[in-house]
Amino acid sequence: MRCLTTDPASEPSKILYKRCVFDLRTGEQRMEEAPCRNLEDVLGGFGRSFQDLAERKIENAYCDENPLIVNTGLLTGSSAMTGMRTYFSGYSPIKGSKAGLPAAMWSTGSGKFGAKFKWTGLDELIFENRSEQPVYVVIREAEDGPKVELKPAEHLLGLSTHDKIMALQMEYTDAHFAAIGQAGENWQNNFMGAVALSTENQLKEKEDKSRFAGRGGMGSLMGYKNVLALVAQSSDKLKPLSDAVKKVNLNVIKGGGSARIQPISRGGGGGTWAAYDVLQAFHAVPINNFRPQGNALPEQLFRENVEKEYDIKSQACYRCGITCHNNVSEKNADGSKGEFLAKFDYEPLNLLGTNVGIHDAGQAAHLIQLGDNYGMDAISLGVTISYVLSYNERHPEKNILNGATFGDYEKIRELIIQAGEGKLPEVGHGSMRLSQRLDETSYAYHVKGLE
Repeated sequence: MRCLTTDPASEPSKILYKRCVFDLRTGEQRMEEAPCRNLEDVLGGFGRSFQDLAERKIENAYCDENPLIVNTGLLTGSSAMTGMRTYFSGYSPIKGSKAGLPAAMWSTGSGKFGAKFKWTGLDELIFENRSEQPVYVVIREAEDGPKVELKPAEHLLGLSTHDKIMALQMEYTDAHFAAIGQAGENWQNNFMGAVALSTENQLKEKEDKSRFAGRGGMGSLMGYKNVLALVAQSSDKLKPLSDAVKKVNLNVIKGGGSARIQPISRGGGGGTWAAYDVLQAFHAVPINNFRPQGNALPEQLFRENVEKEYDIKSQACYRCGITCHNNVSEKNADGSKGEFLAKFDYEPLNLLGTNVGIHDAGQAAHLIQLGDNYGMDAISLGVTISYVLSYNERHPEKNILNGATFGDYEKIRELIIQAGEGKLPEVGHGSMRLSQRLDETSYAYHVKGLE
């Protein structure tokens, strides 16, 4: 961004952001400096994107007129500690109005991709139309400004989110990546595709520790456009910390909002996983499709019980001092760290664990890892599966799909695999559409199609 004023709130048009509009059908692109229309434009992210989306009449998310907008926030790539967000916006394939029209939606994730994207000199990338062939997109810095180019991506087809990122890392140095999995590639039958964003821990340790822009099926929209991945290649451009920013960053680390999710070693609760302990005090942890039973079953996935059998390591996103990740790995016989399994956050752990009747930490971790690698939103995936299990429990004589029931790990795993491979639209299209088809909507938990 280029600032020509000291008062952006009253003179937003004197803030210019670099935008590339890329036509995937023709390969033509328009690189421009656009003046901000208002303060929302200055702040960036979905506040800017939604103004552009509101100007379009979209009746089907999978149409060429539906753009995929990739941008960053004002603080992304700055010395502000938590300035790491990348935003993906468009009309959602999974969420819509009661009249059947798709809803404008945004999804965001952290990691270092956003900073690398910003450091190329680009603030926003708008994908128009659709590529006829699978491609990935390289955004790189150059002496005369950011460059955007398409590359053939047949070699990436069928790879998981993590494997796509690892393959691209072999080709591009000083870069970070955003990729869809097989779910996004199978966009016709899976509306809950997510976008995986690479992290420093992932690239250094070669373990699947992505962050995700998961909500609303933006990975499926990316798959519809035949864009399998993005590469942001740039040197790091961090500026020295000023005293004022140091003070703000310190307040973020020690303030009340983040203190509760700091690692236990620092007096925090250990990430969002700590919500289990808080909710269980009131027997409010969702079990078996959001039906708490007033028993101790959720306590099997309390951290204190999981760490008896598994290695748990707290890690942070790039340059973040909150350190809220809880990376769960196998524990070797000598007590050392074994194979990495998954990152435990409250929502994936609950919705692919306790809420589908899985109370074994290892099994829950494998289900979370499967969903991540196929590139599916854990919330939509878990809630839709819990609906299937609930339906089968209520109809023992006419089970649907593979007959999976609560706690049946192998069959739940099979549902995730089939949905991720595009073979199970009943799950991939979400709980609203499935419940409407079955004419039993009262226990399908969603808002306008979005779980």
